[in-house]
Amino acid sequence: MNASGQANRYEAVFCIFMAALAYLGRDDSLMVYPQILYLFGGLLALNFLAGRSLRRWPAKEWLSACVILGNCAVIAGIEAFSGGAGSTLWVLYLLPVFTAAMLLDGRKLAIITAGAVGADAAFYVGPGFGSDGAAVFGVAVKSGVLVFAAAVVWLLARREKEAHRELGRRRADIDAMARQARAREGRLREIEGLAEVGLVGGGIVHDLRTPLSVIRGYLNICLKSAELPASLRDHVERMDRSALLCQDIVAGILDAIRNRPLKMLRCDMRDIVAASVEQCRGIMDEAGVGLDLAVQPFGLPVQGSPEHLKRVLINLIGNAVKAMAGAGRLRIATETEAGDRPVLRVSVEDTGSGMSEEALSRLFKPFGTTRAEAGGVGLGLYVCREIALKHDGWLTGQNLPAGGARFTLALPLAGPEPCVKPAPAPARRLRVLVADDDYLRRRDLSAC
Repeated sequence: MNASGQANRYEAVFCIFMAALAYLGRDDSLMVYPQILYLFGGLLALNFLAGRSLRRWPAKEWLSACVILGNCAVIAGIEAFSGGAGSTLWVLYLLPVFTAAMLLDGRKLAIITAGAVGADAAFYVGPGFGSDGAAVFGVAVKSGVLVFAAAVVWLLARREKEAHRELGRRRADIDAMARQARAREGRLREIEGLAEVGLVGGGIVHDLRTPLSVIRGYLNICLKSAELPASLRDHVERMDRSALLCQDIVAGILDAIRNRPLKMLRCDMRDIVAASVEQCRGIMDEAGVGLDLAVQPFGLPVQGSPEHLKRVLINLIGNAVKAMAGAGRLRIATETEAGDRPVLRVSVEDTGSGMSEEALSRLFKPFGTTRAEAGGVGLGLYVCREIALKHDGWLTGQNLPAGGARFTLALPLAGPEPCVKPAPAPARRLRVLVADDDYLRRRDLSAC
């Protein structure tokens, strides 16, 4: 129970007891009725008002202090109508003193105690007061009792308040520990799930290497054949590039399982964007999605793994196409930010309906998919963010004010060293569309 509740109960019990005492003492010749009963009723009302003001306006302690001083005035009236200096009801001054000691600070308590002492001493002041030793002794005893009671109750109340604050801190610490334990438990469940996925996925990707090699072998035979129609050659080349990407993904997964570091190369992000767009051209055409490219025409060198960066962009493009669920516009833009650590931002925007608050709250958490019924497992964005972090970058997602969503991949720009790119596949030249200012042009990815 807090100090305010204790004070209110104490006041109620004390006032009821004194009212009963006044009623039982109705035959006492020193008590003047009905005035003393009215004063007891006023005392109860003032006590109620003091407690109410403290509960409603806890910051305005001076208001409660004024009401408690009013109690002293009412008690002085009770003392006057019950015998004055000879009244035994002077102990009622303990009521405002106890209340102030429990609820107010030391300064306001001193003022209220001085008011109680002064109100009681007023009945003794008069001609010959200094020569009347009994009167002086009586004032000293009563004043000492009030001052001593105020000091003791204030010390006890302060200790109790400190104990309540310490208890509150302990409860807050326990709540924080409980939240951390729940968070760790959730994280452990995620890790266990990822471990199971890694165990099963490791075996799957290991077995995928053989059929992918067979597929690429037959595609290369087709490409080398003179009987392959020219109208089909582009499609077969695209199939071969997709199979090659699958092989790179499988190799990357196996490297991650073996805890091998990524092979970081200096590469141009324009080429990676172009290759990713070309890789996803089929699903965009099938879904009727238009493309807007705003790729800066100058070099965008980054130090990273081209295969992994392409995985990130292909995943983001695929998600954007699925989010539009029909005709829409896909926008891919690059932006550089100068500074002590220059940054390149690649944004992928769609014109879909955006993401729900629930989806935003668990955007990059493993298994946090909103498309479970469509076969989603919720690992794509999680893996993309992990790839970005391994490149000393980051990945963010947000809804756009006009509708749709934007995902931004941020990477540190590499220094001005010459661009050294991995050698292209032999006997093939890959040509894709990239943006150059306000028009599209064809670019040979085998060039630096």
